[in-house]
Amino acid sequence: METLRGCQPGTSIRSMSSVNPNPSRSERLLHCGVLALALLATALPVACKSRSRLPRTMPVTKEMRVQAQQATELSKWDVAAQRWYSIFVDSGGKDREACAETARAMMHLNDPESALRVLQQGVESNPDAGDLYELQGDALVQQNFRRAAERCYVKATELDPKRASVWRALGRVRVELGYEGAAVNALQKAIDLGRDDFATWILLARAQVASGNPCGAFQAYVQAFQRGDGDPELYVDASTLYLDEIVRRAHKDAADCAQAWLERAIERHPDFTQAYFELGVLKEELGKKDEAVEHYRTAISKDPTFLPALRNLALLYFERKDPKNTREMVQRALKLEKDPECRKALENLLEPMTQQDSLPQAPAPETTAREGQPL
Repeated sequence: METLRGCQPGTSIRSMSSVNPNPSRSERLLHCGVLALALLATALPVACKSRSRLPRTMPVTKEMRVQAQQATELSKWDVAAQRWYSIFVDSGGKDREACAETARAMMHLNDPESALRVLQQGVESNPDAGDLYELQGDALVQQNFRRAAERCYVKATELDPKRASVWRALGRVRVELGYEGAAVNALQKAIDLGRDDFATWILLARAQVASGNPCGAFQAYVQAFQRGDGDPELYVDASTLYLDEIVRRAHKDAADCAQAWLERAIERHPDFTQAYFELGVLKEELGKKDEAVEHYRTAISKDPTFLPALRNLALLYFERKDPKNTREMVQRALKLEKDPECRKALENLLEPMTQQDSLPQAPAPETTAREGQPL
């Protein structure tokens, strides 16, 4: 590769080579030795740099554990890492608390690699420590090694099945891996063990959606929003569950919940076009088409290029036999629509109006006074 870097323009690689095309065995061995030395020289600085990232140890005193705990409480992670690591080394790698706290501090310092090295030593001395396996999983997630992290979390649940935090971590990593069906049981276990917070319920809702259980997802969102506030996108995602017929049949309050969530989204983000659109869809599903039109029009006032609202308005105005507004919405939508089938459907809305405009106005038919029917 060094030969290629030195290649000058106009010089062929073949003409640059002064190496014997049929080297002897001793020449081949010499060449391999030089290559190995070069690779070793490249690797050593990296390895040394990696080793130097662990804190320097210092003499352990009676007060050091208290100092380490105080540093952890104050989030002074460099101080905490050094104190805890010194205690851990002084114990011969056996102090479980010092191992765990060193790893946490190193992860806060964005050094999961060093955290894993410490945890490996701690696990060797404490093979039944579920908390250390959980921390190994956390450090692996920080390095984006989620499959390996899942195995650590599973091991931790086997060693300490009543540890709620590890069940939640297992559920979270399975959601991130796309194993939502397997995540549901882990997250429900975490909730049953007391991890009954907003974030866990939201994870469960997402797992239920992805695993095909809309009713379970709806219930999880209800529980989550009773415990905390979501961002506007989250409220909108939750509200769309109302469109599922199974949810509507199973939960009579689904429409009220969906409307409340969308109104919260708009309250937190008054210019959130998608929230106004979904509120229009909800009103249309409820048969309140005048309100649906109002929300769709608000959506396109926020974003004049919001195609879904333009489409729905075109259809609603067509149903109302409102040619002026139908034509306006269709023409605006056609400027944005790329899908051939959708374009055709929009154009079809204009055909009856075009045909009607091209026909001469016929005189009103005579009618019988009694029956009001054409003669």
